[in-house]
Amino acid sequence: MAATSILDLFDSSISDFLQERTAIFNGVRNLLDRQFERLSPLEKDVMYWTCINREAIGAGDLQRDILPAVSKADLLESLESLTWRSLIQKGQNAVISSATFTQQPIVMEYMTNRLVEAICQEIKTGEINLLNRYALIKFTAKINIKKTQARIFLMPILGNLTVNFKLSAEIEQKIKILLEKLGNDLSVTSGYCGENLINLLQQLQVDLTGYNFIHNEKAIAKNNINTDNGIHLEYFAFNC
Repeated sequence: MAATSILDLFDSSISDFLQERTAIFNGVRNLLDRQFERLSPLEKDVMYWTCINREAIGAGDLQRDILPAVSKADLLESLESLTWRSLIQKGQNAVISSATFTQQPIVMEYMTNRLVEAICQEIKTGEINLLNRYALIKFTAKINIKKTQARIFLMPILGNLTVNFKLSAEIEQKIKILLEKLGNDLSVTSGYCGENLINLLQQLQVDLTGYNFIHNEKAIAKNNINTDNGIHLEYFAFNC
């Protein structure tokens, strides 16, 4: 399949093929789109979180990631189903002799693109869903994983938004509106939205002095925000 793609799309030029940034072609993406749409809500959660973690992860860690909480039995059933469909790869942690789960690179790239596109749309429309269900930067991840998460999630999201909002101040205003919305929606304050928005602001190099984080206690704690004398933010993806 790869050889045919090189011939058809790159006039047999392997160098041009290797320079192409995305490995997902229309036929593969369409196939994954169809498979994804048939998944249950929990199976979709597992797919997103496995992508976010970027490395093999155990069922217990996945269970702690997912909000709202799910039972271990339901999670294991979803993992079995996704493994059978070849959307998840099962491995083994030799140190603790337990199963681990990850994704093939092309599936992980597909899920990454899908999440970035969805988050961009939610910021543009102000309708929060995935932004609250999934952490773009996982607080408990290793530093190198956090750096990767910032590179593949935060940077592309902000890059996409600059197409619609030419000025950084416009993007900041859209994010600020969403932060203010958190205080009026209790269903959102219990999720990941606050910390995701703060991370995006930090990636945008916004001065957070004067921001009101009264409804984002969890995000404040995770991002080391000092509210005593102005606001100071230490971006935990690189400095925790």
